[in-house]
Amino acid sequence: MRLLLLPLLFSAPATALQRDVPRPELCAASTQVVVADVTSQETVWSATPDGGLETRVWFATHRLVRGVSEDTIELVFEGGQKGDLTHWVEHSPDFVMDARYMLFLAPHKDRGLQVLGGEAGAIRIASKPNEPGESLAKVLGTLGDCHVR
Repeated sequence: MRLLLLPLLFSAPATALQRDVPRPELCAASTQVVVADVTSQETVWSATPDGGLETRVWFATHRLVRGVSEDTIELVFEGGQKGDLTHWVEHSPDFVMDARYMLFLAPHKDRGLQVLGGEAGAIRIASKPNEPGESLAKVLGTLGDCHVR
């Protein structure tokens, strides 16, 4: 019986777990880092074979920190809310309309771009001292050598 339990004690951690990645590493792993404003978002039924809800969020690029970016960015996330239905996905960023974010982005095999690091890859930027989020200067100071512009 002890031999059967031993593999369970030393099994690999679940792949759904997310580890905290320091911002310089997150930045280095990103092909694009932008500061952008949420301009629109909608939740729709997914056209994928798995179905479910997905949320499309559009951003207007305010500042480019790393890489090359378009003036408008569209990101698609699993989950969302439509009517009385809610599909919540752990570690998926939640965006506020008209708010500004620093986004750590990389290509996604099916959806164009994705936010790296889950919630950590979408940092809300406060434009005034009493707003939620961090100041842009503070966030830029946490990127280490990755900050290039």
